[in-house]
Amino acid sequence: MNEDKILTKPSKIVMLLEDLEFGGTQRQTLELALNLDKRIFAPELWLMRAGEDLAPVSERGGVQIVRLSNKRRVGPRSLADLWRRLKSSRVDLLLLLTVIPNIWGRILGNLAGVPVILATCRGGWSPFRQHERWL
Repeated sequence: MNEDKILTKPSKIVMLLEDLEFGGTQRQTLELALNLDKRIFAPELWLMRAGEDLAPVSERGGVQIVRLSNKRRVGPRSLADLWRRLKSSRVDLLLLLTVIPNIWGRILGNLAGVPVILATCRGGWSPFRQHERWL
């Protein structure tokens, strides 16, 4: 069977980050997005606030960036835009990276009916800081 005929459309993977500033999580996320097989996956980086040091690398690699806000902090505007986009876009998998995306992405992703949500907790006390027992 031809692999190209298995999927009619690549699965849309939204990688939700606070920003694309220089950092380990941002760099690892970008490397993942750049190296996924584009015949199978269509990755997008959604940013909840300003900070785009690594954006040129993403754009050169053909990974779409969606800016939810141009403010320096995550606030009502970025949350409202996240909600609108989750409701109106076909998102097959929502990958949440760092604390704020992990919390808000799980809440809004579940309410919007995203079929697969992959949340991450990094660091020794992260499950407590990220309200893991309630989420």
